[in-house]
Amino acid sequence: MTFTPDGKTIAAGGERDTVDLWNVSTRTLTTTPTFLSDTANNNAVESLVYTPDGTTLISGNYDGTITLWDAASETKAATLTANGNPVWSVAINFDGTLLASANDDTVRLWDMNTQSVAGALSAPGDAEVAFSPDGALLAIAGGTYRTVLLWDPVKRKNITTLSGHTDYAGSVAFSPDGTLLASGSNDKTILLWDVATRKNVAALTGHTKGVSSLEFNSDGTLLASGGSDYTVRLWDVHRRKLATTLRSVEEVNEVAFSPDGTLLASISNFGTLRVWQVS
Repeated sequence: MTFTPDGKTIAAGGERDTVDLWNVSTRTLTTTPTFLSDTANNNAVESLVYTPDGTTLISGNYDGTITLWDAASETKAATLTANGNPVWSVAINFDGTLLASANDDTVRLWDMNTQSVAGALSAPGDAEVAFSPDGALLAIAGGTYRTVLLWDPVKRKNITTLSGHTDYAGSVAFSPDGTLLASGSNDKTILLWDVATRKNVAALTGHTKGVSSLEFNSDGTLLASGGSDYTVRLWDVHRRKLATTLRSVEEVNEVAFSPDGTLLASISNFGTLRVWQVS
């Protein structure tokens, strides 16, 4: 699930081989169905991201492919083949030139100009990936491991490994200014890391089950977390404390702020999309 860069539309995938586009102002589908997956054979859409200019929507699919969709025409522009295993996570750097995808114990880096693999990094399990705002770092939540890896995506080398979780880490997010990295884990905690020193500076506790998704708002004052405990939690980043708890009726798979930070969207493990007014 992801907002368009202009904040007018939410793209949501799932088990139905489609990507639905929701009009944010009217809370209605713009078309039904919208984007159709490559194979339409139980090929669930596992991850989504827009290029920064909003012209292309990228989906990571269950069949191990990555589809580039032309956002204006809602048609397939290209298909990248990662491998036969599900692409659990995709992320794009700030200028849209480099795409990261995670599947098959590997994070692949794709040159978006040539639409070819530019490099590959080893990553255990079903990893989650996130670029720093300046594109200088790639964070990889270690999937079946308890660690978070920080890679230099240009030099293709591991800079450091962040250890602190007591169960597998499954989500990562950088603050908009790039000074903080948040990691969420099945150990029910969220750890905040100082990116410059690589040190843990805070532990946020409150979830009663694993943390599945993280995202900072546009000014970095709030961190949203989604959990298997049927909640979305908003954290005051400066005070390092819980600001509010939003109740769901299902496990929360993903959370996403609108670009202006006024709305927060969440999607459940059953595909229920909720939009919350933040300010």
